[in-house]
Amino acid sequence: MKTIIYDIETIPDLDFGRKHMNLDGLSDEDIGRSMFFQQLQKHGSEFLPINLHKIITISFVTENKGDIELSSCTSLMHFLDSIKD
Repeated sequence: MKTIIYDIETIPDLDFGRKHMNLDGLSDEDIGRSMFFQQLQKHGSEFLPINLHKIITISFVTENKGDIELSSCTSLMHFLDSIKD
């Protein structure tokens, strides 16, 4: 049996915030602040929902019959292609 352990690192999707949260014209820093503030006001936590995140890397370790391999991808499709076997 193959075992996979993975960790997905994300950042706020500022392009989404700019386009869909009426934040056009603000600096990236101000867009991020506004996204966190709006989330805090609505839900009591600054943690953004997953659809407001942008994947920057997916790191994973696979173990198969004692062989261990560490890998990293920068897109979900690349990750899925890497683990499909």
